[in-house]
Amino acid sequence: GRTCIAAYTRADLAAWRELMARAMTMAGVTAQDIVQVAYAYGLATGGTAFELGAEAIGASLVPAGLAATDTQLDLMTGFRSTALAAAPSFARRIMDRIEERGLDPSRLDVKIGLFGAEPWSEALRRKFDSFFGMKSHDVYGLVEVIGPGVAAECGERSGLHLAEDQFYPEIIDPESGHVLEPGQEGELVLTSLWRWAQPVIRYRTGDRTRLVMEPCPCGRTLARIDRIFHRTDEIIVFRGQTVLPAEVGRALDEFEELRPMYEIDVVGRETAEELVLRVEAQTAFLAGHDIAHQSLIHDLVQKLFKTSGVMFRVVLEPPGGLGDGPPRVLRRTED
Repeated sequence: GRTCIAAYTRADLAAWRELMARAMTMAGVTAQDIVQVAYAYGLATGGTAFELGAEAIGASLVPAGLAATDTQLDLMTGFRSTALAAAPSFARRIMDRIEERGLDPSRLDVKIGLFGAEPWSEALRRKFDSFFGMKSHDVYGLVEVIGPGVAAECGERSGLHLAEDQFYPEIIDPESGHVLEPGQEGELVLTSLWRWAQPVIRYRTGDRTRLVMEPCPCGRTLARIDRIFHRTDEIIVFRGQTVLPAEVGRALDEFEELRPMYEIDVVGRETAEELVLRVEAQTAFLAGHDIAHQSLIHDLVQKLFKTSGVMFRVVLEPPGGLGDGPPRVLRRTED
């Protein structure tokens, strides 16, 4: 919960610039593209990273930052942006706003999505691809290691190519610390091979994935990692059942009335006594009848019980009611 500090020398920035250029090129970005960066700038690495990559490629840049969704759409239509770099939850907000305004997404020029900073499901990928007519890609990174660009998907989208010339990867058992063989799922550990200001040695990322060593169909031979849907420290054990927040997110994707913004409250004094899922609902749905609300809550509770074996208490929140941050788990106690 403490602020992470990221330090860079000029050489580190040059290496980061190349890593981001690689990641964006793998997704299909060229010098002819107009990249709209809707990641935070300033005390965050996202905006800076994608700006570095776009400049290295020679693409045009729209540094939108976290401007409001209406502003994002004005920039997107005015500059005819062809690539959108954003957190998937924010991209989903932009998509929802397009629908609310009755705009035709086929009239937009966005054909490439560059999404990261938080887990997002394959179901949401399909929605992005279908809605925008784009091909969306996952980009992975950590502030402590360098920022975005540690790994990214190519056009095959069959795993994220890891920059092995910059980072040495290992997969360990998060409990014992033992190194696992390629193909086994565990915690990703990274060691800097070329970093001046802030190198790390066997840094435990907390992200669960596996290494894929076989060459990709695209022809690249770098090691790949599976997409990361959950972390070692997000696992909830509730009455003997293991609950993964990523499973909750995937369940929500099946309900068009809901948005991908949710919060799990673990309530109890000494042990978890109740799990409360707070999830944002679409404005039009909230304006409807209470009977529809209760029916959806019932269906969601049953869906979550089938996937996790746990009964949640579900609370519907209005759009924006949970803020702009990624989905999260809150552990709190109550009398």
